[in-house]
Amino acid sequence: MNNNKEKDRILAEIKAFKKPCKIADLSKYLFDLERDGYVKVWRNEQSHPITVRLTPQGNAFLESGGYANIDRKYRNGCSRKLIVIVLSWIFGIVATVIGGWIVWKLTSSTEGL
Repeated sequence: MNNNKEKDRILAEIKAFKKPCKIADLSKYLFDLERDGYVKVWRNEQSHPITVRLTPQGNAFLESGGYANIDRKYRNGCSRKLIVIVLSWIFGIVATVIGGWIVWKLTSSTEGL
């Protein structure tokens, strides 16, 4: 799984009130989730998480598709940009060829004069 799918899985497990010690790879992504404002963490004296809960923002984020939705939007945006770039190159090449052909026709028709 990629990082964003892992984060979505962890958010779903937190939403299901799973204990922090039972959530795989929680410590790896907990700082990111807390920094983004999606979870609230209560810690003991040794800074180990005792309880992890979704914030209202985290719940809304998970319901809207989570990190996978962000990935999807990014990929769609990149593919649209790529299509625009490719089409502009094709248009430029076609315009150059047509312009060259027009210049060639104009110069070849004046040779006989």
